Amino acid sequence: MRAYADNKAGIVVNLALGTSFDTVEEAYEFYNLYSSEMGFGVRYAKSRLNVHRTCMQEFMCACAVRVIH
Repeated sequence: MRAYADNKAGIVVNLALGTSFDTVEEAYEFYNLYSSEMGFGVRYAKSRLNVHRTCMQEFMCACAVRVIH
């Protein structure tokens, strides 16, 4: 974000595979900012614990339809 503050042009958020966050809220804010730049919204989806017992939260497009099996 500092680069954007200096240049005030282009995309603020760049996605990178393997990005991790300290909290779920921080991750949501990051993806919400990215999605608003790209023209869509996000919402919370599934959450679960991985093998290391840390939280894995999925986000999805806000207009995606929930599939019920």
